[in-house]
Amino acid sequence: MSARSKKKKPSIHSQITGSLRQIWLRCDARKEALARCKVRGIGNGHLCEWCGQLTVKPEVDHMTPVGVAPGSRNWTDETWDGYIARLLYVRPEELQVLCRECHLIKTEEDRNR
Repeated sequence: MSARSKKKKPSIHSQITGSLRQIWLRCDARKEALARCKVRGIGNGHLCEWCGQLTVKPEVDHMTPVGVAPGSRNWTDETWDGYIARLLYVRPEELQVLCRECHLIKTEEDRNR
């Protein structure tokens, strides 16, 4: 096998965060937030809760930022427990459905706080 065909093995950190994100995609609170903003008769259409525009690729945002996972570049001294709790143990009313543009703005605002 050539050096070019060898794939770098993902770190345990990236494997864990990837698995947690997959769980997040199936989270009941996330599904309820999406259902709240669903526009009937428009396929995958949802209304952005910030700008009111219709989006077919909605993004569900945590109103209180989840932050970075332990071991990430910007990680402070948090444990995995805190990160997982903020990511997964939320109520639908703690989430907002946004279009891509509004989500980027909101994320940038969170980072600058």
